[in-house]
Amino acid sequence: MLNEILIAIIYSLFFYILGCIPTSYLLGKNLFKIDILDKDSRHSGLSNIYNLLPKKYIFLILFIDVIMKGFLPTLFIQLFDSKLLFIVIFLLIGHNWSIFINLRGGKGITVAIGIILGVSYMLFVYLLSLFILIWLINRFRDSAFPWIISFFSLTFIVNMNFLGDDYNTYGLILLLLCFLILIRRSLGITNYNKVNYKIIINRILFDRENS
Repeated sequence: MLNEILIAIIYSLFFYILGCIPTSYLLGKNLFKIDILDKDSRHSGLSNIYNLLPKKYIFLILFIDVIMKGFLPTLFIQLFDSKLLFIVIFLLIGHNWSIFINLRGGKGITVAIGIILGVSYMLFVYLLSLFILIWLINRFRDSAFPWIISFFSLTFIVNMNFLGDDYNTYGLILLLLCFLILIRRSLGITNYNKVNYKIIINRILFDRENS
């Protein structure tokens, strides 16, 4: 029992440190001398550097965040120690609150997508299908809103057991991922004395102060 707890702590710390690597910030700072923590919404996520770098670097950031930071560590745990699958949330905690940039970070979407893919490829298919459906219904100027709605919709579907018992074990993980995304996106850079519900909603859904 003690060994299992120790292993869980070690994995959790490793996953947190891995998640803490600020991919967009490092590429922008080292290759283009751009400090994205001083740009626009001032976070280190992909959406804050999307229009500042050549597209090939955007795909590189996507690969690192989705596959290397989200998918591969989750797949490893899923294959070799699935009872510790819940610790994959530390990948997202690290991404959202990185110790390397004073607990600032990204908004969580890319790494969360990778985690879902690692947890279950069919869950990812459902998530992607929801995203495409929402995107086709209303073409949004950015992808944040349809991804957010897709994550919360999938979480509701799984926890209401609409996909069957095989997916029940993933319900808690989805809830935790949505909670971490919700908390991170609701935090902004403005004076908190001026925050109101409209600002919070715009931050969560559109990653900006105003719609």
